[in-house]
Amino acid sequence: MGTAWKVNLKVGPETVPDMQFVEDAMYRGHDRRDIDGWGAGVELAGVVQLLDAVASGAIEAGEVRAALVRVADVMEERMLEDVQSWNPGLTRESLRCFGDCPRCERNRDVVRKRLDEAARRRARFQEPDRYAVAVSGSSVHRLDCRVVRESTGTLAFEGEDEREGGLFDSEVHHYTHDGVMPGLPHLALTLDEYDRWRAERTGPQGGLRYRLCKVCDPPVPLA
Repeated sequence: MGTAWKVNLKVGPETVPDMQFVEDAMYRGHDRRDIDGWGAGVELAGVVQLLDAVASGAIEAGEVRAALVRVADVMEERMLEDVQSWNPGLTRESLRCFGDCPRCERNRDVVRKRLDEAARRRARFQEPDRYAVAVSGSSVHRLDCRVVRESTGTLAFEGEDEREGGLFDSEVHHYTHDGVMPGLPHLALTLDEYDRWRAERTGPQGGLRYRLCKVCDPPVPLA
């Protein structure tokens, strides 16, 4: 549920006391995002009262529009002020972006490559007999480790049609405006790949920049 407002809305000689407005994500859809008042819900009976006043000639339709838009703008400004305390990247422009603004368009290939890498990694888990361990950063795990299973649940796209749909656009938006890249599953490695991987993480004096998982204790050499 969004934030509810009560406004004594005065339009010329006409006043609608305690007219109810709501600022809510349910009103922030793709359609009509470029029209004033987007993102706000309003009490229909109050609107009818104002339309009746327009019909009687007491007020002008333009006055009603301006009053309604003014309330919606204030509601959006207050919402942005609240959210920007923990999400400073949120703006009027990014709020209206659904992964299709110019900045997002420039990042689509970046996110596609990331998802392609996630799919490549996920496919390796379909051949458990071929791979010995799974790694991520500086940790080494069994393929069936709980930590590894959780990572394979990251966002996946089954086909190009879905990839170009709303979920993909959402990931592009999050990367562009929030700096959040889709997660990657752990990388399953053969024994030969593991030997090369740990060699790259062993210092000239033998120091190790990786560790074996204490949860699953994979049956591979540490050094």
